[in-house]
Amino acid sequence: MHESRPGSSIDGMSPRRPPGSNASNHPPQQPVASQEKTAAEAYGEQRGHTQEEAIAETDLHLTGETSSKHGNRKSGKGRPRSPRFLTWRKVMLAAGLLILALLAAGAVAFWHVQSNLIVNNLDGGAALLQEDTDPSMLDGEGDGRINALLIGIDEKSGLADSIILASFDPIGKDVVLLSIPRDLYLETDNFGPEKINAAHAYGQRYGYQGGGPELLKDTVSTVTGVPIHYYGRVDFSGFKQAVNIIEGITVNVEQPIHDPYYPDQTRTGYEPLHLEAGKQHMDGKQALRYVRSRKTTSDFDRSRRQQKVLMALREKVLSRGTLANPNKVTGLLQTLSGNAETNMSVDEIMRLRELSRDVTRDDIKRVQLDTSQNNYLSFSNVHGQSVLVPSAGDFSEIQAYVRTLMVDSYIKSEAAKVSVLNGTTRAGLARETADLLRSYGYDVVNVDNASNQKYTQTVIFNHSGDENPYTLRYLEKRFGAAAKRRRSTGQNSAYDIEIVLGRDYEPNAE
Repeated sequence: MHESRPGSSIDGMSPRRPPGSNASNHPPQQPVASQEKTAAEAYGEQRGHTQEEAIAETDLHLTGETSSKHGNRKSGKGRPRSPRFLTWRKVMLAAGLLILALLAAGAVAFWHVQSNLIVNNLDGGAALLQEDTDPSMLDGEGDGRINALLIGIDEKSGLADSIILASFDPIGKDVVLLSIPRDLYLETDNFGPEKINAAHAYGQRYGYQGGGPELLKDTVSTVTGVPIHYYGRVDFSGFKQAVNIIEGITVNVEQPIHDPYYPDQTRTGYEPLHLEAGKQHMDGKQALRYVRSRKTTSDFDRSRRQQKVLMALREKVLSRGTLANPNKVTGLLQTLSGNAETNMSVDEIMRLRELSRDVTRDDIKRVQLDTSQNNYLSFSNVHGQSVLVPSAGDFSEIQAYVRTLMVDSYIKSEAAKVSVLNGTTRAGLARETADLLRSYGYDVVNVDNASNQKYTQTVIFNHSGDENPYTLRYLEKRFGAAAKRRRSTGQNSAYDIEIVLGRDYEPNAE
């Protein structure tokens, strides 16, 4: 039985122990920390290089010259920093920016960050961060975006205080930030019944493969219906230190906040929070209090404040005042090394930096799941605690909404015209299927009955040759059928892809 906490565990409920978890009732013993390595050395090991080769390669990236020994560059002292070096200074922050939900707008300094910042990715990462993405690398709709879960945790309890799904379209260059309320009450195969913010703590405590971040990532993926390729996690201490290192952030406080119940550091008393409306410059402690307070507002208000602070962090970290200051850069990296974690590799971070360099504030859409917009969530009471539950009774409406927000890059860019025909006697099958495909962003331009209603197997006809390889890949995966090439004639010339549904197809078998 897990230890009960007010506001986290539901009284009388025990967590569902994840498959393969530690059978003990006690938290798994933390592994002994391995000998520290610089990220340059870790990066070199990935490429099969020796320690000296890794350091030399890192120096070549940063200065354009190699070094004969560790720390002995040929460039000499006092040499002016080149534009290339300044570009690579931005590369120094990517992992940290991802973890701080700064949309991976920078990258990481290989030779200073300790290796415990980056861990192995159990799921293999996003296909779109490869130099060349072959259609066969995509498992289904949603893999045409880069999705990362951004997690802020209370290091004392292990609970997730901030849960934000960040989704990036590297072709259209748009970003979506979706906040998940921590009071969402649910049950999945691996977790619950419980509030979603407890998933991280359970994953850590009961030995879920990959720990708390992986269990929370898998749980959010179940709720939203989209694949999540990466996560970035930072604790309260790291957040406060990072804000202080960059000398605070400025946030426009829309409504005054007067919270007399904000807990003090001992959590036995109160340290009231009072903020007036208008632009406020906040240090790390004040920024943390601003994003955590909810007693006199709501969890939804807090989610909006968290997104505002993340945007302010992004702008401040990427400002010249931060990037041109080696003390700030080094301080940020040291803070992140001890208080943050991501499963994004150095190569992936650098590639994401390259793809996202043109993203601006206007390209970022900020939304949240709440009780107001289309009533996707409703308040409920479970064992005396106020919780949020899906209004539909399941996640179907939430998933359909998320699909409209995070349309697959390839489906959107190829914009193939699709025709859906019912090749069975089941009434409404083509219409039902067309509605589902449209929710994923497919351009369905025709819905009708086939001339023959005796199809036992679904058939996909490709009228567009080699023009829509990614869309065809997705449809082949969805319908379990290999596309057949067919020359467009007559009415068929209006469609790029034609799907004839057979008796084998079940639209609800997602």
